[in-house]
Amino acid sequence: MLEAVVEGFFYTIGEILAYTLWPLLYYSGWFALKIITFGNYPPKSDPMSFNPNNHSKVFVRFVGFLLWCVIGYIVFKYSQ
Repeated sequence: MLEAVVEGFFYTIGEILAYTLWPLLYYSGWFALKIITFGNYPPKSDPMSFNPNNHSKVFVRFVGFLLWCVIGYIVFKYSQ
């Protein structure tokens, strides 16, 4: 019984992270890369192209993660 409760708890936490954290990291990384590269990366997706996913979403999320790490560092360092 306890195993089912724990499994459901972790499943719920995973779903919450998947629907909130991944988009947050992607869009913050997308915005940062658009500013850093002056709008060149990530490129606009062309619905008529044969390769609609022409940029690495993992890389964009990683940049978003780094951005949030830097923001957290600055906030905790200078908020004292």
